[in-house]
Amino acid sequence: MDHIEYDFMEGMSEEQIDGWLADHDVGVLSLARDGAAYAVPVNYAYLDGSLFVRLAREADSKKFDYVAATEEACLVVYGDSDGATWSVIATGPIEDVTDERAATFDDAGINETFGPLHVFDQPIEELDVLVYELNVQVLTGRKTES
Repeated sequence: MDHIEYDFMEGMSEEQIDGWLADHDVGVLSLARDGAAYAVPVNYAYLDGSLFVRLAREADSKKFDYVAATEEACLVVYGDSDGATWSVIATGPIEDVTDERAATFDDAGINETFGPLHVFDQPIEELDVLVYELNVQVLTGRKTES
């Protein structure tokens, strides 16, 4: 380590983690199936202490095969601003939004909560937009020391 540059990190408080999650909306969702990992960039929403991800499904969606098989998902949100770096990691099962929350995520609610959907070479009429909840069991945050 004599020639490797490094910064010391410190844990973030629950309030700091809540603030970072509320102020951002893009992360990387990691899923697993049969010992293989699959990670995708996603838009997320942090509402009342719950994490929701918006996913678009097309006919042959590898992503949804992984969603169905994943027992514990991981969402990583990270950033770098003013020379300081931070990251928040949330882990837990990912599941369909419950009936009580479904009304929040009708088309208007999805647009308001997540912003525009980024579409890549797919006909929009062939996509289903679904919202899943990451049932957070472990939530940690780290940042470079102040």
